[in-house]
Amino acid sequence: MSSQEALKGHNEFETRIKHGSIDISKDFYLIFRYRDPHFIPFWKKIIAENNDNPILIMWFINAIEQMGNRRNLSHISIYKNSLNGIVRECAANAYGFLASKDSIPMLQEWYSREENGYIRETIGESIKAIRKNGYKNKIPYLPRYYKEKPLKLDYLYNVKVNDDFSMQYDEIDTARCAVKSSRFIYPFQQYIWKLKNTTLKGFFGSHTGPVFHVGKDAGWLYEGLPVHSICNGIVKEISHNLSWGNLVVVESVLKDSDTICVIYGHLSPYNNLNVGDTVSAGDRIGQIGNSVTPDNGGYWAHLHLGIEKSSFRKDEALEYLNHPLLGKRLIECTNIVNNIGNRSALEIFGEIDVLKFRSSMTLFDHIQQKIDVFKIALNKYFGGVPDKRTCSILMKINNQKS
Repeated sequence: MSSQEALKGHNEFETRIKHGSIDISKDFYLIFRYRDPHFIPFWKKIIAENNDNPILIMWFINAIEQMGNRRNLSHISIYKNSLNGIVRECAANAYGFLASKDSIPMLQEWYSREENGYIRETIGESIKAIRKNGYKNKIPYLPRYYKEKPLKLDYLYNVKVNDDFSMQYDEIDTARCAVKSSRFIYPFQQYIWKLKNTTLKGFFGSHTGPVFHVGKDAGWLYEGLPVHSICNGIVKEISHNLSWGNLVVVESVLKDSDTICVIYGHLSPYNNLNVGDTVSAGDRIGQIGNSVTPDNGGYWAHLHLGIEKSSFRKDEALEYLNHPLLGKRLIECTNIVNNIGNRSALEIFGEIDVLKFRSSMTLFDHIQQKIDVFKIALNKYFGGVPDKRTCSILMKINNQKS
C-alpha cells in the first residue's frame, strides 16, 4: 500500500465514521492514527464498547501523549489504577510527555507503592522527563503527518526514507570507559509471552529462500510501551535507519571481558538519552514506535532485540580480521557469498541484514585493503559504492585520532 492509497483509506474511514459503520477488527489501526482532540470522545466510546481492550487503551494513550496537550492528561490518569500492568505502565509513561511539575508529588507517592519493577522504572523516568520539560524528539527530520485535516499519522510501509546523516548520533570510543554487566532482564514486562514470528532456526521464509533475522521480535502492536535496557552499559548509538527505524545501541562488557552490543530497533524517536550515557539494567531507553510509519521502518509496531558479540571500533575490527579462526571464517563466508549466482544481496540477506552486510564489507575493506574479497563483494552487490553511514562513522573516528 502506498501513502496515497493509505490516505484514501483514511478518507473512506472518515465517511464510515459519519455513517456509524466501522468494523473494529479491520479499522483499529486507522482509528488511533489521528492526532486530533475531536477524536477523544470517539476513542473513549470505542474502548468502552470493546470491554476496555488493553491494546486499544495502549493506542489511545500513545495518541494522547503525542498530541502534546497537557489538558488531555485527565483522559489518561484513570489508567494509573488499571489492574493490567502494561496499561498502567503506558499511563506512567504518558506523564513524562504531558505532566507539569505539580504532578511530581503524586508520581513519587505512586512510585513508593508500585510493586511492578518495570512500572517503577518508568515512573522514575517520567519524573526526570518532567523536570526536563518532557521527552525530546531525537530524529526530528522524519515525516510525521499528512497535511490534510483532521491531522493523522503519515503511512509508510517499507518505503525508503532519506536519512539525514548529520542527525545520526554515532560512535564514541568506549574502550577507556567500559561498563561491565552480569545481570540481564527482559526489555519489557510480559516479554516471553509476546514472542512472535521467531523460529528456532533464526530465519523467516520468503519466495526467494530463507531470510536471516538476527534477533527476536516481540511486543507486536504494543505502540508506546516503554522499553528497558536489558543490562548495564553505555549508549553507543541513537539513530534512524531504513529498516531498523529508530534504534538505540547499548554496549556492555561481560564478566569474561567479551564485548556485546545490544540493539533495540523500531522505537519511537522520543527519549532523553545521549550517546555516552551510562545506563543500568531496567532503565527506560525508549518506547515501541508507531505502526507503519517512518518511526519504525514501516513495520507493525514491535521491538526488535538483537545482541551482537562485537563493538564498532576500528581497532577491534582489525583484531577480529587478524584472528586466526574468526578472520579466516569471515573471509571464507564472504567468498561463499561472492560465488552465489543470480541473486541480489537483498534476496540473500533480507531487508535488514543486507544493510549490515554492506556496512561490514565497507568496514573491513577500509581497514584491510590488501584483501580483495571485501571489495569484490561491494563491487558485485552494490556497484562498488560503500555504505555512506559506515564511511561517516569511520571519518569521525579518524578525525578524533588525528
